[in-house]
Amino acid sequence: MSHFLIIAVAGIAGLSYFVYVMGHWLLAGLFLATVATRFIPVVRDFGKFVQFLFLFCLVAFGISELGIAYPYSLILILAGLMCVIFYEGPEWGRLYFGFGRTAQFFKTALLYATFFAALFGLAIYYSVTPAENPVPLSWPVDALFVVGIGFACYMAIVEETIFRSFILQRAEAAAGGVSAVVAQGLFYGFMYFKVGVPSGAPGAVTGALFGMALGHLVKKSDSIYLAMFVHFLVTLFVFIELTLLGKFYGN
Repeated sequence: MSHFLIIAVAGIAGLSYFVYVMGHWLLAGLFLATVATRFIPVVRDFGKFVQFLFLFCLVAFGISELGIAYPYSLILILAGLMCVIFYEGPEWGRLYFGFGRTAQFFKTALLYATFFAALFGLAIYYSVTPAENPVPLSWPVDALFVVGIGFACYMAIVEETIFRSFILQRAEAAAGGVSAVVAQGLFYGFMYFKVGVPSGAPGAVTGALFGMALGHLVKKSDSIYLAMFVHFLVTLFVFIELTLLGKFYGN
């Protein structure tokens, strides 16, 4: 039951917040669920998972009201979640920041990077219009190349730490590895519906598959670093594709 519940809560939270934009109602529901479960020993781990979803949506909702949009809002969300992690202390040792079995799964990471670069590339080519292209195309190409590397580093570090470290660990403690991988992937995918490139249904499906694959890679390698590596490569490829489409081919 806990396996289904973790996936259902993550899916409903992502659907409510990112697709149907029901921020007030979702925050109220997550807050009540956190209060009801966080301090009861039998369901404490589930309560900790719900608490993280609540904090993510609360910070995201609050800073969006200030006009701070994704992806810049992620660093503030990360800071908020880190406060909880540092406060609770011992869980820091179970967040996949060791090197684990990275050497054994490096080739697997390269295959993931190749597959998802192609998948994102196709989704962007067929669904992103010139008006939706987020790259500052008025900049010179050499400047865009430097910006692309920095942006890919930022997204890889911040998103992987939030989703494939903090949220994955909380979900795993509540319901086990497979359910945790699916739950965080669903929540991540629904985020793409609203703010990803591509966005909408293509973004949600592609983002969810990407999030689940990276979660699986983290679990197999027992480390976050290969997931960061794959995320960096795919994001850089997407940035370069958007630059080429916008600057030279007019999409």
